[in-house]
Amino acid sequence: MKRILLLLVLAFGVTAAAPVQSYKVVHTYPHDHAAFTQGLVFFQGFLYEGTGEEGHSNIRKVELETGKVLQNRSLPPDFFGEGIAILNGKLYELTWQNKLAMVYDLKTFDLLQRFTYNTEGWGLTTDGKRLIMSDGTSK
Repeated sequence: MKRILLLLVLAFGVTAAAPVQSYKVVHTYPHDHAAFTQGLVFFQGFLYEGTGEEGHSNIRKVELETGKVLQNRSLPPDFFGEGIAILNGKLYELTWQNKLAMVYDLKTFDLLQRFTYNTEGWGLTTDGKRLIMSDGTSK
């Protein structure tokens, strides 16, 4: 057993334990414990949050310091909200299994557009030019 382990270590070039990182909590902020956070973006001093849970999914704009929800829009009850991203004045939101994304006006949360995709929706981000989506797989 030891010989096989040694061969694996040599084959993969692992010679030392992984470095241990530390952290320091510098501040905590209040948050709605009932919000099942799926997507979170800090943008221009506010948190934008997409929550997921069938019947309770929504997008919201939150004041960081107080946790106060300043703006809120619910999804239809049969949708499970997932990742969100902000790009060019719009907030994009994925749904988990409905294969549907919503595009909202960032200031008003008015629904501007819907589009479909052929997989589950999980994470969403942007590189400042394009949206980048994860479907929960390694691809």
